Amino acid sequence: MGYQDAVDLGSTYAVQQGHEGAELHQAERVTPNLWRVRFGLAPKGSGRFLELHIDGKTGTVVKSEELNGVGIKLIPSPKE
Repeated sequence: MGYQDAVDLGSTYAVQQGHEGAELHQAERVTPNLWRVRFGLAPKGSGRFLELHIDGKTGTVVKSEELNGVGIKLIPSPKE
């Protein structure tokens, strides 16, 4: 399974789980047969992510986890 296959499979899975409009943040091969794909969830900038582990050999999602507060949200300092 290549990069685009993992992203496509992850996108389809996200939509099937009710996460329309999930935004790809990262896709990486962890081992020769395991991909980790992370999508940002709505609303944008909420710090919510869907992290999927995909078995590249079978083309199946073997782990799905919704994460909260993983990203850093920058808040501008007040003007004096």
